[in-house]
Amino acid sequence: MLTRHNQENRLIFEHFLHIAEMLGSMFSPFLEVIVHDLMYPDNSILAIYNGQITGRKIGDRTTDLGYRRIKGNIPDKIFNYRNKCPSGISLKSSSLAFRNLKGELLGSLCLNLNITGFESIGILLDTILSTTSNPYFDGNEDFHPKSTDGEIEETIQHHIVDAAINPLNLSRKEKMKIIEKLYVTGHFNKKASVSIVAKRLNLSKPTIYSYLKHAKSSFKEK
Repeated sequence: MLTRHNQENRLIFEHFLHIAEMLGSMFSPFLEVIVHDLMYPDNSILAIYNGQITGRKIGDRTTDLGYRRIKGNIPDKIFNYRNKCPSGISLKSSSLAFRNLKGELLGSLCLNLNITGFESIGILLDTILSTTSNPYFDGNEDFHPKSTDGEIEETIQHHIVDAAINPLNLSRKEKMKIIEKLYVTGHFNKKASVSIVAKRLNLSKPTIYSYLKHAKSSFKEK
């Protein structure tokens, strides 16, 4: 069909025919690639790859978009527009017109990407990734929570560092400050906390209760 053109036009068509072959092979079977000869719109299709997508073949006529382009109602470049086959297949389409050195419209390279399967995957991913808010926490669940021992030890260590005191020789006053810190942070609401603190600070339980009573009264006064 290229014989109906002069040598200059044939060279231009051959260039786009090679591009069409490359794209059609590379993205088979999802991308339909077509080269139209718009100088002969009633049997414009010079080459088509993966034509099963729209069901067309070589020698078929151009589309309504092609006829409108011939009339000058369509720009040379139209990229990534939504399209659909009569069969219901969803398409992402692009169309590029090409011209000779005189500026005469020769044809177009058209791409139709079958996105129906990808849309289904998108719906599946949206379903899988959809979440709901949890009123019980802010979305940062602690999958490795510390034991009561660990939490108390961490609080004591932080206090020792912040207060710059010697952990090996804690004075009575320093131990009382630690008890206050543990009281303020709510650690004494936890099960077995008194026994844990007594062992950690080398104090008797009665002494812990005494210091704790002092801490409670101090904060009541404040």
